[in-house]
Amino acid sequence: MGVAAAAYQTEGAWNLDGKGKSNWDHFSRIRGKIENGENADVAADFYHRYAEDTVPMLRKLKSLYEEGDEEKMAFDFDFIGLQYYYRTIAKKSMMPGMRAKEIIASKRGVPVNVMGGEIYPEGLYQILKKFSKYKGIRNLIITENGTCVPDKLENEKVHDKARIDYFRDHLAAVLKARREGVNVNGYFVWSPTDNFEWDKGYTPRFGLVYFDFKTLERYIKDSGLWFREFLR
Repeated sequence: MGVAAAAYQTEGAWNLDGKGKSNWDHFSRIRGKIENGENADVAADFYHRYAEDTVPMLRKLKSLYEEGDEEKMAFDFDFIGLQYYYRTIAKKSMMPGMRAKEIIASKRGVPVNVMGGEIYPEGLYQILKKFSKYKGIRNLIITENGTCVPDKLENEKVHDKARIDYFRDHLAAVLKARREGVNVNGYFVWSPTDNFEWDKGYTPRFGLVYFDFKTLERYIKDSGLWFREFLR
């Protein structure tokens, strides 16, 4: 169990310490390409805050090490990582050159996230079952799973029950697959903090921690507190 993030979406420091301009540094500056004209020059400021974010965790892990652990940690890196957020349904298209046409979730009357993706936990179970049948698959890991909901910061708290429900239902789907013999051995939440969501900018929030992109202050959401209790 862990969390997943991506460098451009969280680090910031876009022009520090000799870093060159990336495709996204360029793309995010083209007028009209990113919602609200935002970019990830600062993002979640992880480049400057990695110590306060990771050092306490590393210290805790170090205290748990025992003699011989390093030898036990040697393992085969071969695994299949699966990313799952929502379900997409398509139908055959009559348009020349197009094989299929998406039936968007809003027209199907199903639960959706802020970005319009269908919330469908059963889909995670189905792809785990499907991939487990492929030849040579010894280990499956959910490398990204999460959702964006309408977070609202009130009195330094974020009551994101919809996100908690999402994780509870999707973890139940993972457990169901595992009980049926699927060799799934890891699960990573997207994401530890709110971050820059590509062409959608800072509007969709996926984090367990609320990030004020103006003040750079952080607030643990109810979902983050829920995960803390879940992991105990």
